[in-house]
Amino acid sequence: MFMNKHSSIFFIFIYLFTLNYCYDFPYHSNIKYKTGYFGPFTIPGLHGTNGQDMENMFTSEFTPGPFVDTDLDSIGIVDFNSRMCDSEKNHVTQDHAYLHHIIFVTFQYDNNIGCPDWAGRNGAYNIPFASGQEYSDVKLPYPYAYEMMLNEQWFSQVEIMNPNQGDVEVYVEYTFGYIELSEDIKKVRSFFKSITGCGDVEFDLSPKSMGTDYRVPTILDFQSSFSGLLVELRGHLHRGGKNIYLTNMKTGEIIFNSIAHYDDREHPEWLTRNDIQYPDYQINIGDQLRLVSVYSNDSVMEAMAILIGFVYVEDYITYDTPMYGGEFNPFSDRASILILSSEEEEEGHQESTEQDDNYVEIPEEEDDFLNENEETGDNEDNNDNDDDNDNSHTTLLFILACAGILGAVVVAISGYLLYRYKYKYTTPEIIDKSKDNLEETETEEESNA
Repeated sequence: MFMNKHSSIFFIFIYLFTLNYCYDFPYHSNIKYKTGYFGPFTIPGLHGTNGQDMENMFTSEFTPGPFVDTDLDSIGIVDFNSRMCDSEKNHVTQDHAYLHHIIFVTFQYDNNIGCPDWAGRNGAYNIPFASGQEYSDVKLPYPYAYEMMLNEQWFSQVEIMNPNQGDVEVYVEYTFGYIELSEDIKKVRSFFKSITGCGDVEFDLSPKSMGTDYRVPTILDFQSSFSGLLVELRGHLHRGGKNIYLTNMKTGEIIFNSIAHYDDREHPEWLTRNDIQYPDYQINIGDQLRLVSVYSNDSVMEAMAILIGFVYVEDYITYDTPMYGGEFNPFSDRASILILSSEEEEEGHQESTEQDDNYVEIPEEEDDFLNENEETGDNEDNNDNDDDNDNSHTTLLFILACAGILGAVVVAISGYLLYRYKYKYTTPEIIDKSKDNLEETETEEESNA
């Protein structure tokens, strides 16, 4: 037999290597967590009025590095979440109070890759972490992390909504999950893009009667100001929001689509979560992108539609790129058709394709980059389908290959263990020893007789 005492080590190594190759373990290990609180805040109630939920905004500055960990030389944030708490710091539901938003602002970089004009004398305004009533939990996959500068001053803003008649006292809880940065970690940058561009992020929606139960209140067409990898993206919408998505206008690809979920059966109006996605999508400077928000036809005051996340930046430009916005016909966009079309929506197709009175027409001379792919787009569809089929076949073959390798390793290890077991109890030395013991036993029996 070719087996020897080193064979077990060899097969264990092969087994672990195969597991690591065939299965992806994207999350970090050895994560530490630190939780803090803003507050207490007293939020006034409605007190007999029938207006929208009362709100209060609070701002503060703090240095998160020493708060998180004083023993590490470098900190990489890989996890973040926030929750609303009562006066005893117990988590509460939205009928007690809920977040309009919480944002953390940093100035560690001299530019903002989503809005280059946000740069200032002391650094650019960047928002790495934010959440709303949907409680978006950030989890960066390995090997990515957001570097927290140890002595950097952060700015936080909290806006809280109170749906009750009486005042409430609340805390806002926030938790950072962090690791110590090492050479294998790739530092990501924050990316923030509102459907309204780089100005005021809020907009109001009046009720509408349309052929569908949704509307596309506004879009944003823009060029990418950086090259790199889209690592993690999430959407931020308010009640009444349905989804927000990002498309590549030249290729027709749907890069990201965050759907709003209303999972509380007792309170179907509560927005409980928005999808978080990991596109792993390469983007380049000048790519033609479209950000689209979808809302219900109800009245929505102070609505938001924001794309926020993390990107691994390879290169960037420091000047503003063209941005054009306004309402548009979603059924003129191939990606939007894929997202919005359904049997129920097709019934109202004709009505939904009518442009609104305040539709913002994009000037032709400024819109060349938006339309240059219309003639070639249809021809690319067949190629895209072929690529998808090839990718599916490749994935299936890869899975089968991994399963075959794992099966072979398991069989080899089982055979080796069986061989060792058999060898242990059937070697010539053991057989001879067994014969000697038998002869001794027979001699003793004869003597006793």
